[in-house]
Amino acid sequence: MSAFDQKYYNEAERKLERYIGANHLRHTKERYTILHYCCELGKFRATQIIELATADFISRPTVYNTLALLVSAQILWRQSGKGPAAEYETISKAKVRMRMQCTRCGRVLNFKDAAIEQVIENHRYRNFNLSHFTLDVWGTCKTCSPQPPK
Repeated sequence: MSAFDQKYYNEAERKLERYIGANHLRHTKERYTILHYCCELGKFRATQIIELATADFISRPTVYNTLALLVSAQILWRQSGKGPAAEYETISKAKVRMRMQCTRCGRVLNFKDAAIEQVIENHRYRNFNLSHFTLDVWGTCKTCSPQPPK
């Protein structure tokens, strides 16, 4: 989500409310402000949320705690990194994300593969209930791959 999607935000807000209620947590203005920023950005680093939240007088620890809460509530994916370098992305309605990333230029291509989705979703995991998944495939894109001699 690159542009703010009010419908997705409303769904995420309801999901957060259910999660907060089920876990006997407090409903705070700061949590909903951070959720709004996350939905607005779609894909972001923790530092971006910290910059936005600082303008609203929201502390750095509150941002990190809220991001962790949003991951636990299955509203965000946590991509990689720790601390300020951590990358996050909002979970789409499909709850499936597959992408290929070039190890040379960094280009990312999203793709769909129904066969892979079906295998993962139909697999029975011992002591584990699947809610969503991400698949990252690393290699070199067509532009960066050496061309075979003719």
